[in-house]
Amino acid sequence: LFSDVKDPFRTRIDPVWVGPQYLKRMPLPNDWTVGDGLNTAGIRWQRRLAGLDGATGDTQTTNRNQYNMRFDYQLNGSNKVSYSLTRENNWGVTGQTGLPDWPGGYFGEIRRDPTFSTASWISTISPTIVNEFRWGRNVDTWGGMQPTDLNCCKGGVFDTSKLTAWAKEAMAAFPQIAGQRFAILQGMVGPPAGTWSPLMQFADTLSWTRGSHSFQGGFEATYSSSGQIDAINSRPTANLGVGTVAIAGITTTNFRGLNTNDITTAQNLLANLAGSIDSLAQDFFLLSPNEKEFRGFQNGGVLKNRNYHQNDYAGFFKDSWKVTSNLTLNLGVRYDLYGTPYDSTGMGVKPIGGQAALFGSSGKDFSARFRPGATGGSPTIIGFAGKHSPNADTLIYNNDLNNIAPSFGFSWNVPWFKRSTVVRGGYGINYTGAPTFLQYSSIIGGAPGSSLSISRAPGVLVPSQYLDIASAMAPGIFPLPTGGIRPLEPVPVTNRVTGLQGFADDRVVPYVPNWNLSVQQELVKNLTLEVRYVGSKGTKLRSAKELNTINIFENGILDAFNITRAGGNAPLFDAMLNGIQIGTITVGRNGSGSEALRQFATTNQWIANGEVARVADFLNSSSTGTGEAGGLLRRNGFPENFVVVNPQFGSLQLHGNDDSSNYHSLQTSVRKRLSRGLSGELNYTWSRALGNSAAGNANTGDTTTSERDPRNRQLQKGLLTFHRTQGLKAHGTWELPFGPNRALLSAAPVWINRIVEGWNVSGIFSWNSGQPLSILTTRRTLDSRANINTPDLVGVLPDGLGKVRQGDGFVEYFNGLSTQRASAPNFGGNTTVAGRFSNQVVVDSAGNIVLQNP
Repeated sequence: LFSDVKDPFRTRIDPVWVGPQYLKRMPLPNDWTVGDGLNTAGIRWQRRLAGLDGATGDTQTTNRNQYNMRFDYQLNGSNKVSYSLTRENNWGVTGQTGLPDWPGGYFGEIRRDPTFSTASWISTISPTIVNEFRWGRNVDTWGGMQPTDLNCCKGGVFDTSKLTAWAKEAMAAFPQIAGQRFAILQGMVGPPAGTWSPLMQFADTLSWTRGSHSFQGGFEATYSSSGQIDAINSRPTANLGVGTVAIAGITTTNFRGLNTNDITTAQNLLANLAGSIDSLAQDFFLLSPNEKEFRGFQNGGVLKNRNYHQNDYAGFFKDSWKVTSNLTLNLGVRYDLYGTPYDSTGMGVKPIGGQAALFGSSGKDFSARFRPGATGGSPTIIGFAGKHSPNADTLIYNNDLNNIAPSFGFSWNVPWFKRSTVVRGGYGINYTGAPTFLQYSSIIGGAPGSSLSISRAPGVLVPSQYLDIASAMAPGIFPLPTGGIRPLEPVPVTNRVTGLQGFADDRVVPYVPNWNLSVQQELVKNLTLEVRYVGSKGTKLRSAKELNTINIFENGILDAFNITRAGGNAPLFDAMLNGIQIGTITVGRNGSGSEALRQFATTNQWIANGEVARVADFLNSSSTGTGEAGGLLRRNGFPENFVVVNPQFGSLQLHGNDDSSNYHSLQTSVRKRLSRGLSGELNYTWSRALGNSAAGNANTGDTTTSERDPRNRQLQKGLLTFHRTQGLKAHGTWELPFGPNRALLSAAPVWINRIVEGWNVSGIFSWNSGQPLSILTTRRTLDSRANINTPDLVGVLPDGLGKVRQGDGFVEYFNGLSTQRASAPNFGGNTTVAGRFSNQVVVDSAGNIVLQNP
């Protein structure tokens, strides 16, 4: 292969790793159903998994040992103490930590060791006064190690001397640089990582009665934290591939019978065998907030260590008042204080100036959005914040101190009816401010400037522009050059890719008022009917708002786009792109700005299909023709913020309280109490759940950033993903009539009665109407940050949409609907743009358009 290709750089199989380690361990292929049948094939073998964990770290299929203990002791007639402990040891394997590709390979490992313990002290102070003190502690842990790192990181310290024998054997299979494994990603998986999340709670409840009142009062104190370690890509990392220097010798001319479609596969095969490097990567970070330079693996920067905390407190008082024999009132109030999160390592960060700083040079508030050329602010700078940081008095966001939650309820036994009739109702407020540590890790611990990820192609590292595994280990390659970037330096406007998230200064705890009213009527003896109305309203729900929404209106880009799409020449694009070469056209010399965008392969597909937001984002962030991001605006004097409010960044999210929801339901139930061996219940619910956000984001704890129109978030309002219009549930139990004192076999011999008596038949039934249907389009018109666009409904959706129809060997979900190519708009005779048009429409059985792209 090497002698036939005659590549001057790739002359042999890599002698450092590919040959002596990778190929040496690779068994002969035995699966010819994959690959091309000649050069590539597969390996099929039985891989035994000793306990398998999933990506979320909470799968029930790991190996597990569980230990339970409970202790109860009556101190005296008035005092009792108890203690319970549950401890688990879970271990197994997962794709995240490494599964072998063939026999004799190495497994990574995960370990989870949750511990849950509780204690209580119940004291009877007097016949009418009881006090209960409670304590609980729960610790969730997760540790994932790839084969070369087993046992590397106990106590949050990276120490290769403590590796297991298996890990040392796996480590020896890879080259090393400065004592660290050279991570060649063709055969590697994620770095070592771990979390430990202790939660401890103290609570006390004092209960006493006085006359017709039953009082309760108490407090709760909750201390929660989440420690996280992660090696990310701190050690030297290589991605194999063709790299900067192309392979010219693999062509259909040089190799007879080579299919054109297989040229790329053949080139990658040669590059991988030769150990050619496509890119090198290394992450740097800080070990303390006082450091002035980033650390790499050579000087101890292997493990990133963070520890996020939130402390919460609550107090409550309630009274159950028996007003009359038929009327009971429940009155109460609760106060919740949810603490502001912080990083106890002192490494928490936020934009200096808080929310106002997110708008960068454009201004300090929302008035800066959609104003091309706006001024009044300054570049966004990240600084340390929160407890234990150099700026300990600067909170991540302001404290929220007014979380007062009243509650009221009543139960009235109506005395005027022959059979029992009870009317119940209530109103209350619940605050929901539990910590979301994954979000804190992303926002408080992941802001740009507190860590640094470097990826370099060989062309910028060595004069020859070619690197392989052997030459990448030479002195001077690692640590990778950082370009002089120092911690917490402002992100330059030539970046435009790095994301930033920040909290609103006045971010508060969401709350949910809920209310209900019900009537319960006894129909006949042991049979009751209950009708309930239940409602709630999610208020000030936490949300993530995208600030760097692509602007196509106020800057004239939409008008220029429409002119260009129709085959005309937009003056805006002529002025913006003058003198810049885009594709084969230098604007102002051999074509206009619109002509350049129409002939350029990247942009003409967007022009053809109406994706104006993609074109605007290209003008904002592409380096085409200028060599620097934003150069298409900067070259001819257009403002940096012509398209987005803060051009330092790509995505720019503000986490505040912009969302809401409401829920209304009518619930009915028929309940049969046990009589004549029969009991059961039938429930029917009609409900509606509405909100202005599709769903919560499990990764951040906030609702989604997707918006149909960022200028009017209320257009998001609609059915929520958990909405179900109707629900029907039933359960019942029938005691079979066999045995003594029953209808059948009551006089049977004793031994028969012992066999047939005590048998029950029970059943459960549940049915819900379907989840709301969401129809999206991948076309980006108003924004290009996320797939948020919905098609236009221009016809009538057929009845029964979404019902499943089974055919001969197929299943059809949208009977009566089909897709067809949309009618092409007038492109002014431009055949290049017309050839890139690929929009589809959804039509009904009569061919009428129902849905089309916006």
